[in-house]
Amino acid sequence: MKNEPEYARTGVAVAVIPQGKQPGFVVPDDLRARWKLHLGLSSDVLPKVLSEIGQVDIFIHDSEHTYDNMMFEYQTAWRTVRAGGVLLSHDVGWNSAFSDFACQMNRRPVRFYRIGFGGLRR
Repeated sequence: MKNEPEYARTGVAVAVIPQGKQPGFVVPDDLRARWKLHLGLSSDVLPKVLSEIGQVDIFIHDSEHTYDNMMFEYQTAWRTVRAGGVLLSHDVGWNSAFSDFACQMNRRPVRFYRIGFGGLRR
């Protein structure tokens, strides 16, 4: 079926942006000045972005779901998450990176199994 999303036809997950829209189209106009799209490997981009931002209240991982990349993002972002802040991750069941990181940080993770999400409070 032509109008069916690609993941339904191929079984391959893809990001879906509606035709005629650009990345960030959901960012409200009053926040647009504070939003910036960074393209590239998280190993190249994330340290620079977090260095510019300083501390964050929430970090959400939802990029490449390999063990090494997830651990890299968790370890890199964790240093910038404020006390009381939260590190969230999508697809925490794809490998053991989230559980291993929680263990390393001596934190008890919260998991939302139905949607594959997990979180750690700093």
